[in-house]
Amino acid sequence: MTHTQGHIIAVAFIFFILGMGMIYVTWLNPSSRFRPIFRARWRPFGRAASKFGALAQSFTLLSLALASLLSGLGLPFARFALIPFGIGVVATGFARLGDLRDDEI
Repeated sequence: MTHTQGHIIAVAFIFFILGMGMIYVTWLNPSSRFRPIFRARWRPFGRAASKFGALAQSFTLLSLALASLLSGLGLPFARFALIPFGIGVVATGFARLGDLRDDEI
């Protein structure tokens, strides 16, 4: 393992922790003391995202973790991990539009 691969795998681990933390504080333990850190938001210290927004953001983070892990390991099929990332980006866009509409009401 090269030095660069170690950094890429560390970044994948960070994305994985952020995605799983978002799932944990949204659905598994909403009264967690980690809620201020891992809560899904659209901007820093802003209003919290909806549950669909949290799902879309956590899915995007987890797929980004998978893509960086596979590319860090140098596997030939790593580019296929960008498909769930693209789906997550589109879902996050729809969730953001839905939350913006809720903000106007």
